[in-house]
Amino acid sequence: PLIGKGVESILVPDAGFGIYWYGDKYFIGASMPQLLQNKLTLIDTNVIIGQLKSHYFIMGGYRFQAGDDFEIEPSVLMKAISPVPTQLDISAKVIYRKMLWVGGSYRTYDAMSVLIGYSYAEKMFFGYSFDFTTSDLKNYSSGTHEVMLGVRFVNKKKKEEKPSEALIE
Repeated sequence: PLIGKGVESILVPDAGFGIYWYGDKYFIGASMPQLLQNKLTLIDTNVIIGQLKSHYFIMGGYRFQAGDDFEIEPSVLMKAISPVPTQLDISAKVIYRKMLWVGGSYRTYDAMSVLIGYSYAEKMFFGYSFDFTTSDLKNYSSGTHEVMLGVRFVNKKKKEEKPSEALIE
């Protein structure tokens, strides 16, 4: 009977929280989307068909200098959503002259990825990755392609502070 009713839509408010802290060589963050855990219902019947579950993400990474031209950046992302087992994404990339990077990633219970990217003047970023499914989903998926584009609007380098001009000496 629900199929004959057509497309249903409903407005469901939500809230989330996140924090991100970074420096020249490190980054760390946490986020919690879907904090309200709203129930999803059909309009005409008020039958609960599901509920949005809170997600919990924690991530961090550090960039190590490896000679004059290379940097190595390992990172980790932990994802927890009840009742699904906690997942870890363990990644590393090698960066050449802050311009070209290659890397790999392993996601527990799910996939491995390879990635490559290019940074133009530390303002524009282009990247590509491919996920190889390692779970039983591989019987139905041959992998996932991802194309990335990023733009940095603010100069990454800190501006030199001008000495303050005193009005009274």
